[in-house]
Amino acid sequence: MSMYLIDILNEVTEKTRLKLQLGSLTYVFGPMSEIVAKLAQLASNATTAETLYPIVAVVSDIEEKKGEKPELDSHVTLPAVLFACTTLREWNAEDRYLNSFKVTLQPIYEEWMKQLSMHPNIVVEDRALIKHSKTDRLYWGKSGLWVNGGQAVELLDCIEVNSVDMWTKNVCKTFKNL
Repeated sequence: MSMYLIDILNEVTEKTRLKLQLGSLTYVFGPMSEIVAKLAQLASNATTAETLYPIVAVVSDIEEKKGEKPELDSHVTLPAVLFACTTLREWNAEDRYLNSFKVTLQPIYEEWMKQLSMHPNIVVEDRALIKHSKTDRLYWGKSGLWVNGGQAVELLDCIEVNSVDMWTKNVCKTFKNL
């Protein structure tokens, strides 16, 4: 039986958390509205934002093109993966780059992409170069894009990655055993 892509991405996130020795790295997936609702629910149950953030959010729907290569399961282009952490409203761009992006988000993004390329169910043309686009979103916290019922879930900074291009394959061994 083949692995679901969403489970592979969860494994990639957990390997990233372990490699970077993070206390938490929350993984969520689904349509954006569902991700926001899930974060609001988790935030209401979390004692502090540090137990919930940083997060990796995989935005769906994810199309998997099947039957293109006999040795591979599917061709996938992830529409959006978001790496987000809490921020402070009073921070300007320089503060956000210094405190959010350089310290937290960039290392998570880089390690997540590395772990993705190393997963046994993922095939990319060049493990050092996974085709995608990246956008630093400095003002998500100020613009309240993560809104649930009219209220911002948290003040966040975010790296948004789009169009992650890869192939999936089925293998017998699991990533956890590597």
